[in-house]
Amino acid sequence: MPVSRIGPKGQVVLPKSVREALGVTPGDRVVFSLEGGRVVLLSVPARTAAELRGILRVERPVDLKEARRAYQEHLAERFGAAEADG
Repeated sequence: MPVSRIGPKGQVVLPKSVREALGVTPGDRVVFSLEGGRVVLLSVPARTAAELRGILRVERPVDLKEARRAYQEHLAERFGAAEADG
């Protein structure tokens, strides 16, 4: 079982095996929820630019990095709210 340590700023490094199992990479968003005395970590799915192409009509260029960050934040809030409700 992989083990990690909490750093002075409360940060935890996910062991490589956990990152690979979740499919997360630096910059990805995750959601934490409490279930009893356990913490559950969920990855927030992100869509690629190719998957998003054509779903919005825009009149100016879109910053895809900013759009992805905003989308991940939206999903994190949505998943977090769903976890809190249920």
